[in-house]
Amino acid sequence: MLLSSLLRRNYPHGLRWFLLAVVFANAGANAFTVVAVVFLGDHLGMSGTEVGIVFLITLVASVPGSFLGSIVTKKTNPNTSWKIDLVLFSLVTFGGSFALSGPDRSYLAYVFGVLWGIIVGWFYSTQNLFFSLVLPKGQEAELTGFFVYCSQILVWLPPLVFSLMVEAGIKQTWGLMSLIIFFAIAICFLSLVAPWPEVLQEAAKTVDVEEDGDGADEQP
Repeated sequence: MLLSSLLRRNYPHGLRWFLLAVVFANAGANAFTVVAVVFLGDHLGMSGTEVGIVFLITLVASVPGSFLGSIVTKKTNPNTSWKIDLVLFSLVTFGGSFALSGPDRSYLAYVFGVLWGIIVGWFYSTQNLFFSLVLPKGQEAELTGFFVYCSQILVWLPPLVFSLMVEAGIKQTWGLMSLIIFFAIAICFLSLVAPWPEVLQEAAKTVDVEEDGDGADEQP
């Protein structure tokens, strides 16, 4: 409660919205690997070796993805860069859901493996940069723990939604697309973040939290 009050009172324009975005963005991104394994194996009929190759391609492609993310971030800012990445993640997932329509088109999974890898590399590198820049001094330990908590709190929900949709007889194509909902919610929260100079100015504040939790005193 004290930490939540601290974020709401002293960091309402940047850090608070970022952590809310992390809850949903990471839920979709982390669940992607779980959902993709089922989608590739069951819907496309790919063997375990073929699925492993797709994920190996994704892993390798994440390296240039992180470099692409750094280029976009330098030309814009971490918030804009991360929003662009989430939009692309949604578009590629949407396109992949329809392009990978059946076993006869399983070869396209390797192409989308490259695209997903680039986006994933961009995703995590930009997210960590964003957090490091909005992390207030003196609050590193507790906020880092809270960041990890936010990144894991909803990871169970997208696989559950996917499973329920499949069990209800809905095509796995639509089940994979359900991840887009979580990315869209994260984008909405990031859209509430103040202009980047204001976010950095807010993060530069030093806050002393009283032991009784009654309030906080700001120091320039």
